[in-house]
Amino acid sequence: MSLPSAPHATLADVAIREMRRETVQLPRAEASCITLLRDYQAFLVNRDARLPEAIAERVADTAVQNIVLNLLIEQVRRGAKAPGI
Repeated sequence: MSLPSAPHATLADVAIREMRRETVQLPRAEASCITLLRDYQAFLVNRDARLPEAIAERVADTAVQNIVLNLLIEQVRRGAKAPGI
């Protein structure tokens, strides 16, 4: 697949890895693509820092923490909804 710029290619890669649950339209303009990529990467960094903290607050066993983190990330990427109560 040919994309118009390196930021487009990077954003496409992130979209494939992180947003598997939906179709994503890439911005046409390179500047918009760069902005979206920067903002989404900042979101991912924050998510990847906060989730382990939140899990550690609830689970003491580090092996279980890693299992929960991996399962949770997979659920987020697939767009799974939390079970209803």
